[in-house]
Amino acid sequence: MKFKVAFEGLLLAIRHKSVLIQFVLALITLIVCFILKLELLEFVTILLCIGMVIVSEILNTCIELLCDLYSTSYDKRIKKIKDISAGAVLFASIISLIIGSMIFITHIL
Repeated sequence: MKFKVAFEGLLLAIRHKSVLIQFVLALITLIVCFILKLELLEFVTILLCIGMVIVSEILNTCIELLCDLYSTSYDKRIKKIKDISAGAVLFASIISLIIGSMIFITHIL
Protein backbone atom coordinates (compact mmCIF):
# COMPACT_ATOMS: atom_id res chain seq x y z
CA MET A 1 0.00 0.00 0.00
CA LYS A 2 2.76 2.49 0.90
CA PHE A 3 4.60 1.67 -2.32
CA LYS A 4 1.43 2.45 -4.27
CA VAL A 5 1.12 5.87 -2.62
CA ALA A 6 4.83 6.58 -3.18
CA PHE A 7 4.56 5.55 -6.83
CA GLU A 8 1.53 7.82 -7.26
CA GLY A 9 3.57 10.64 -5.70
CA LEU A 10 6.38 10.03 -8.18
CA LEU A 11 3.91 10.15 -11.06
CA LEU A 12 2.49 13.41 -9.70
CA ALA A 13 6.00 14.85 -9.46
CA ILE A 14 6.81 13.92 -13.07
CA ARG A 15 3.80 15.98 -14.19
CA HIS A 16 5.60 19.12 -13.04
CA LYS A 17 7.64 20.65 -15.84
CA SER A 18 10.85 21.11 -13.84
CA VAL A 19 10.85 17.49 -12.63
CA LEU A 20 10.02 16.20 -16.09
CA ILE A 21 12.94 18.16 -17.55
CA GLN A 22 15.28 16.53 -15.01
CA PHE A 23 13.98 13.07 -15.97
CA VAL A 24 14.53 13.80 -19.68
CA LEU A 25 18.08 15.01 -18.96
CA ALA A 26 18.66 11.89 -16.87
CA LEU A 27 17.52 9.67 -19.75
CA ILE A 28 19.85 11.47 -22.16
CA THR A 29 22.70 11.08 -19.67
CA LEU A 30 22.02 7.35 -19.31
CA ILE A 31 22.05 6.92 -23.09
CA VAL A 32 25.44 8.65 -23.21
CA CYS A 33 26.65 6.31 -20.43
CA PHE A 34 25.77 3.27 -22.55
CA ILE A 35 27.27 4.77 -25.71
CA LEU A 36 30.55 5.49 -23.89
CA LYS A 37 30.47 2.06 -22.17
CA LEU A 38 31.26 3.39 -18.71
CA GLU A 39 32.84 1.21 -16.06
CA LEU A 40 30.51 0.01 -13.28
CA LEU A 41 31.80 2.48 -10.68
CA GLU A 42 31.52 5.38 -13.14
CA PHE A 43 27.97 4.35 -14.00
CA VAL A 44 27.00 4.08 -10.33
CA THR A 45 28.48 7.53 -9.70
CA ILE A 46 26.41 8.98 -12.54
CA LEU A 47 23.29 7.26 -11.15
CA LEU A 48 23.94 8.79 -7.74
CA CYS A 49 24.28 12.22 -9.31
CA ILE A 50 21.06 11.75 -11.26
CA GLY A 51 19.29 10.66 -8.09
CA MET A 52 20.62 13.63 -6.14
CA VAL A 53 19.40 16.11 -8.75
CA ILE A 54 15.98 14.53 -9.24
CA VAL A 55 15.33 14.17 -5.51
CA SER A 56 16.34 17.79 -4.91
CA GLU A 57 14.06 18.92 -7.76
CA ILE A 58 11.13 16.93 -6.38
CA LEU A 59 11.69 18.39 -2.90
CA ASN A 60 11.98 21.87 -4.42
CA THR A 61 8.64 21.33 -6.16
CA CYS A 62 7.07 20.21 -2.87
CA ILE A 63 8.40 23.27 -1.07
CA GLU A 64 7.05 25.57 -3.78
CA LEU A 65 3.62 23.90 -3.65
CA LEU A 66 3.58 24.13 0.14
CA CYS A 67 4.50 27.81 0.02
CA ASP A 68 1.74 28.43 -2.52
CA LEU A 69 -0.74 26.79 -0.12
CA TYR A 70 0.31 29.27 2.54
CA SER A 71 -0.05 32.33 0.33
CA THR A 72 -0.43 33.09 -3.36
CA SER A 73 0.34 36.78 -2.92
CA TYR A 74 3.91 38.06 -2.95
CA ASP A 75 5.73 37.62 0.33
CA LYS A 76 9.47 38.26 0.59
CA ARG A 77 9.78 35.46 3.18
CA ILE A 78 8.21 32.95 0.80
CA LYS A 79 10.43 34.22 -2.01
CA LYS A 80 13.47 33.59 0.18
CA ILE A 81 12.30 30.05 0.96
CA LYS A 82 11.68 29.31 -2.72
CA ASP A 83 15.02 30.83 -3.75
CA ILE A 84 16.94 28.76 -1.20
CA SER A 85 15.13 25.62 -2.33
CA ALA A 86 15.94 26.38 -5.97
CA GLY A 87 19.52 27.06 -4.93
CA ALA A 88 19.76 23.52 -3.55
CA VAL A 89 18.73 22.15 -6.95
CA LEU A 90 21.26 24.39 -8.68
CA PHE A 91 24.03 23.24 -6.34
CA ALA A 92 23.20 19.57 -6.88
CA SER A 93 23.12 20.18 -10.64
CA ILE A 94 26.49 21.97 -10.69
CA ILE A 95 28.18 19.23 -8.66
CA SER A 96 26.63 16.59 -10.92
CA LEU A 97 27.75 18.47 -14.02
CA ILE A 98 31.32 18.62 -12.72
CA ILE A 99 31.36 14.92 -11.82
CA GLY A 100 29.71 13.90 -15.10
CA SER A 101 32.12 16.03 -17.12
CA MET A 102 35.12 14.50 -15.36
CA ILE A 103 33.86 11.00 -16.15
CA PHE A 104 32.72 11.66 -19.73
CA ILE A 105 35.83 13.61 -20.76
CA THR A 106 38.07 10.64 -19.91
CA HIS A 107 36.06 8.51 -22.35
CA ILE A 108 35.81 11.12 -25.09
CA LEU A 109 39.48 12.16 -25.20
